[in-house]
Amino acid sequence: LNTLVENGDINDSFAVSSWNKKTNRIAAQVTAPKLEFLLLSTRMSLDMTSASFEGLKEIKVMAIINDAYRTLLSLPNSTQSLTNLQTLCLRGWDLGDISFILNLRKLEVLDLRACRFKQVPKEIEKLSKLKLLDLSGCEVLENYNSEAIGNCEQLEEFYVSGPSFQRDDKFIFPCQTFLDDVTS
Repeated sequence: LNTLVENGDINDSFAVSSWNKKTNRIAAQVTAPKLEFLLLSTRMSLDMTSASFEGLKEIKVMAIINDAYRTLLSLPNSTQSLTNLQTLCLRGWDLGDISFILNLRKLEVLDLRACRFKQVPKEIEKLSKLKLLDLSGCEVLENYNSEAIGNCEQLEEFYVSGPSFQRDDKFIFPCQTFLDDVTS
């Protein structure tokens, strides 16, 4: 991605896919007004804190996938400015705080499969367009806020598994009506 930005090759692109196994830092100031799809895949920690996504006004799908397992992903603050983002897929990362997702109001698909993070934000129901939430294999360190997930009115698909969500072979959800809706 750094090279695509430096060369200007990304400026008029509709979609970009980068399978980079060597770079662990992306510092590009990405300006691609036509870009709608961005797929990044790597096998190592990825530091993007110096990058900027403010030039991605039309992006609808962003997937950043870790082929290794739970290495650190540091996203730039400008991630929360991706106001047209409809699908966010962050797989296999150690994310820490994911509260930035609350600014992504058009988000319909949130795929955090096999990630580790502090907690599901209490205000997740503010993502009023969220239809699919995948928390399969996640490790939630503090609080998964199942009641807040249950209040996501448009949620059609919810995937969950792993030790953070399971105790004594039963899934823990304080809101029984939510559980009934999920299993039916």
